[in-house]
Amino acid sequence: MLFLTCQQVKYAKESVAVSKENVVLTDKQLQVAREALDRSAGKIVAKFSIADAYPQERHFREDEKTLLFGNKDKARPYYKDVNSLVLKPPTLYLNNIGTESIDAVRVEVSFIEGVIDRHVERIKPEPPPDWFKIDTPVGIRKVEAQEHLLLHQWKPGRSLKLPLLRGVLAQLYEFQSRSIVDKLHFAQLEIIVSARLTGSSAYDTNEVSIIAPIAWLPQGFSEAEYKRVHDHYVPKIEIGDPVEQRIVVQQTSRERLRRFSDAVNYANPASLEPKKKDKP
Repeated sequence: MLFLTCQQVKYAKESVAVSKENVVLTDKQLQVAREALDRSAGKIVAKFSIADAYPQERHFREDEKTLLFGNKDKARPYYKDVNSLVLKPPTLYLNNIGTESIDAVRVEVSFIEGVIDRHVERIKPEPPPDWFKIDTPVGIRKVEAQEHLLLHQWKPGRSLKLPLLRGVLAQLYEFQSRSIVDKLHFAQLEIIVSARLTGSSAYDTNEVSIIAPIAWLPQGFSEAEYKRVHDHYVPKIEIGDPVEQRIVVQQTSRERLRRFSDAVNYANPASLEPKKKDKP
């Protein structure tokens, strides 16, 4: 028969308890490693939403508004120069509505469409030859993209204040007329935001977007003023308490294009089949 002393029994119980703790610790380590792998593979995505945007019409004074396109009923806010854009910089407020922390965000600003408020000139019977070459620049949809590495992790349940001044300013200067500088310009910009989870090596395909209308006067957006602000502006990104949801979620242009392509392929499955070569 095997007789154990009290000290040996106590040591055996402690050994069993330590073994159980090691098994639990190993399971936790395995779970953490699996989550890290899923995060790097894109299986876990960042979840965030656009809660609010600044500035709104109520943030402009009456002297910062004008009658757009001859509309006598209501004045629209506009930017008269670069300094006015700096004083009221376009800004998004985002909420982290997921369960993962975020360490970087990427914002893309692109020009969708725009017009010049020159309805009086349109009634002239014969426009000068090559008017299209001097009135407006050739517009190729360029994307002004910026990546922001956050100083602190954007944790779930917190908000992020994201300035857009640099991207918006670049688009306005790129597409404004070089000759009709005294006429009001109006444009619609698409702003797409994507995020990168902490521990991930790439940005998620989960994106949020908003269409932002904006009016400005090109004579206040000269090349010197543009470079002064664009080349030296440093955005101040802040993390704070959650912001009340006031913006309707919109699909990005890439998402709309993908859904349209899927709908076309679903309606015409033959388009997905490889075409057969004609016999010689």
